[in-house]
Amino acid sequence: MTQLERHIRTTQHRLWLNRWLHDVCLCGAIAGAAFTIAVVIQRLYEFPVPVLWVGIGLVGAALVGSTVWTMTRRESAELAAAKLDEAAGLRERLSSGRYCVGVDDPFAQAVVADAERISGSLSVRSHIRLRPPRPLGFAIVALVLACMSFLVPAGLLKSTEAKESTKQSVEREQTHVAVKRQLDAVRQMAETTPALAEFTDDLAGLEKLSGGKL
Repeated sequence: MTQLERHIRTTQHRLWLNRWLHDVCLCGAIAGAAFTIAVVIQRLYEFPVPVLWVGIGLVGAALVGSTVWTMTRRESAELAAAKLDEAAGLRERLSSGRYCVGVDDPFAQAVVADAERISGSLSVRSHIRLRPPRPLGFAIVALVLACMSFLVPAGLLKSTEAKESTKQSVEREQTHVAVKRQLDAVRQMAETTPALAEFTDDLAGLEKLSGGKL
């Protein structure tokens, strides 16, 4: 691989990286907005949604989507040479040299030799820079909103009937646990006291009742 071809390949890679950074920030902003909406709805109505897995899925989708999007629009070697010519102000000397590679015409060989000479003193990094993508601000805002969405009070828009039902379920469970604890203590006393042995069957029947009835 000649010096000219290496410079063009390096230019391609830097252009691809700039494009991917742009795409991943844009996809990340979209994923962050979707995650924020999902968390807000989940907390307002207390839906049984696995928020953690939703977030992981959206992050994975953003990474895969941005990579595929970048690969389908990545710059070719011809375009990379033209971009480097434009950035370095070389008036298509590099792209012309690449086009003339392998041509036996003396003029074409002179063009290739000139392009090789120019590329030998050229720094791709100084002309094709890695720059912050434009959607970076949107991605940061989406991340902040996603974090703030957890501050939404849980069950704020949940219906009164649902809240009362949830409260009653909790109270029944607490009552059941408390009564079972008392029954365990009484059963232990009956097992260790011969005079109370006749009540063992009655205790076994009580365990079948719900906490509310007890």
